[in-house]
Amino acid sequence: MHVDDNSHKTNNMIKISIIIPVYNCIQYTRQVVTQIEKYTSNAYELILIDNGSSDETIELLKSYRNDGNITVIKNTENMGFAYANNQGGTKGRIRVSLFFE
Repeated sequence: MHVDDNSHKTNNMIKISIIIPVYNCIQYTRQVVTQIEKYTSNAYELILIDNGSSDETIELLKSYRNDGNITVIKNTENMGFAYANNQGGTKGRIRVSLFFE
């Protein structure tokens, strides 16, 4: 009898935190979230950090809050890319993180 040692992999999908700081880029943010939802087959959580946007980006991010795997963080001013990444990293519940620029 042959035992397939890889049979357990389908039930143990890798979980990742995808961390995306955004600043005044509503159209790109919408596109990236749509593509992540469409093409990411692994279990994930998405952490979106609005870095003090003055356009409608925060309204878009708020519309994602009902999705259980999306967390939104809002900064009242632009704290910088590194700071926003650190914020997202501390909110992540999963040990493997993927940072987007």
